[in-house]
Amino acid sequence: MKIKAKNLLKKSFAKLGRLVTNRVGYIVIRILFVYSTLHIIFIAFLFGEYLAVFEGVVVLALFLFLTLKEHVISEYQKLTNEQREFIDEMQSTLELAAKQIKTCEKKSAASLRSVQALEKNRLEKENETRVTKKKRPGQTHP
Repeated sequence: MKIKAKNLLKKSFAKLGRLVTNRVGYIVIRILFVYSTLHIIFIAFLFGEYLAVFEGVVVLALFLFLTLKEHVISEYQKLTNEQREFIDEMQSTLELAAKQIKTCEKKSAASLRSVQALEKNRLEKENETRVTKKKRPGQTHP
């Protein structure tokens, strides 16, 4: 009997949940559920049905726990989405930086080769001028 009642309660709340599409209606339904559960607990307490009070407290605690769990999971998913966006932005920034570094490496390598070539040409010219210049006899300074 209890299982049928629980299933019926689940089905009715599922149907009610599908009917309510906006967030405000969803919050109102949750508040009404908590209020009605507290009301049932109070009435059961007045009539001395302590087992019913205990069951109502368990149902209320379970409902609040599930609500909190749902809220925490949605916040975690938002945080995860924000982290994903941040990681994507950082990855694109790093890719751009890697391209710029490669460009700079190519330019610096080209500059180094040109400087080495100029130095080599300068040394070759100095060697040629030394070979072509001959000392005259009796001259102390070239």
